Amino acid sequence: MNGRSIKFKFHLLKEAKSAYIYTLSTFITQLGSFLIVPLFWKKLSVSDYGILSVSEIIASFLAFFVGLSLDLAITRFYYEWPEELRKQRVGSLWMLSLTSSVLIGMLAILVLSLVSNYLFPAVDFYPYILLGLIATILNNFSVIPYATIRIAHQPRLYFVYSIACFAIQLSLNIYFVLFLAKGVQGYFISNIIGAAITGGIGSIVMLRFAVPCFKLEGLHSAIKFSLHNIPASMIAGVTSITDRFLLQQFATLNVLGIYSICLKFTNLVLALHNALKLSFVPYMVKAVEEKNAEGANNLARMRLFYLLPIFVFSMAIAIFIKDFVHFVNRMEYFVVIQWVPWLIGTVLISSFTVYLAPGLFLAKRTDKMWIPSVIQLLVVIAGGLLLIPSFQLSGVVISRYVSVSTLLLVHVILSQKYYPIPVPWHKLAMLLVLIAGGVGVSSRIEFDNLFFNIATKGLLLVAFAVSCLIVVIGRLSVMRLFREHAFSK
Repeated sequence: MNGRSIKFKFHLLKEAKSAYIYTLSTFITQLGSFLIVPLFWKKLSVSDYGILSVSEIIASFLAFFVGLSLDLAITRFYYEWPEELRKQRVGSLWMLSLTSSVLIGMLAILVLSLVSNYLFPAVDFYPYILLGLIATILNNFSVIPYATIRIAHQPRLYFVYSIACFAIQLSLNIYFVLFLAKGVQGYFISNIIGAAITGGIGSIVMLRFAVPCFKLEGLHSAIKFSLHNIPASMIAGVTSITDRFLLQQFATLNVLGIYSICLKFTNLVLALHNALKLSFVPYMVKAVEEKNAEGANNLARMRLFYLLPIFVFSMAIAIFIKDFVHFVNRMEYFVVIQWVPWLIGTVLISSFTVYLAPGLFLAKRTDKMWIPSVIQLLVVIAGGLLLIPSFQLSGVVISRYVSVSTLLLVHVILSQKYYPIPVPWHKLAMLLVLIAGGVGVSSRIEFDNLFFNIATKGLLLVAFAVSCLIVVIGRLSVMRLFREHAFSK
């Protein structure tokens, strides 16, 4: 092994340690939230999940611009600011984000109180939509703390903070929904209380990294960077909710509830992607700031390593979804089995943009971010209007595949124009063929014995993981890796 390979291996192990902590903390919270879902199935109906989905539609839209996207400015400019001014500048953006969250949130409450009956006729503004809006506003108080801890590269603090916030919120959800039996209204109330508590904890943590103030001198580029991202974020927000909005317009609240439950499963893949992104984006920014060939080379090689666990976990959910739902044994939820594997594919493709086409972000061209967002929105709206009224959930799946593929293609084109990074298309195609084939094979595994089912699918998953590793680093490297591991034992 040459010196360059040894150096990269050390670099990879160092980065993997940080990524592991970020991934573990985020994944524990998402997995815990997911595992509590079957318990909530006993207290919440399918239509209740439809109400929650409407609230999520509103929250997804507001979350993209309620804080003016200032967390992105902190992420992008943190290491460019002089160290002696860093706390002041972070503190100023923090205060500006909190202020905008409250003001924009109050405006949203006023507007939706007037138009919610037309936009969401199946759900009452009071109490459901109002309580959801308040929770969304308070949740934004934790956005800047999370972003700051992450870009300051404090994985252990991030782990403690995220797990503490998760434990508080989950305990409140369980207490209000399961013990007090307050139903969906209790779920909203517990979210509000939890968001207030965790936002307060985040403020205490922020005092380590920021000095609260409103000194905006020297922040022109950072604020401009964030504001330029708002149109794209708003468009992305509309895009993310269009399928659910059209579904609640053209289908029943129960169908929307089923779709919402499917997203609980696919959100696990999204959670893993977001967790890995917490490590990858700061790493990417630092690699770019090094401005040398080694940093660029390491960045190019690291991208597929970050995609590898996303592929493996997507495969795991797709092949074990049937066993999980049958184990819970609630007949009204069995229908999700047929939709989850297809929807996971759309989440997988959407994750590619961060790792394969980050050019606009690296080139600081957020003023161009609206282009792929607008194109995707047009595709989503056109596909949704054409397909959802007639085909409902099938139409949602087809339109999602078309939209995420279009978004990836446009991002790659713009990325190559403003900050060219080679895209390993051949390896990506091989990984996609592997996962499609693996899911197809798993659908043929039908043993009467649950243990044999799980064991056989487990072996299939291991074979898939090894095959993906061979695609990413090569057969000889995998063999050397196993030999080194065997000898170390």
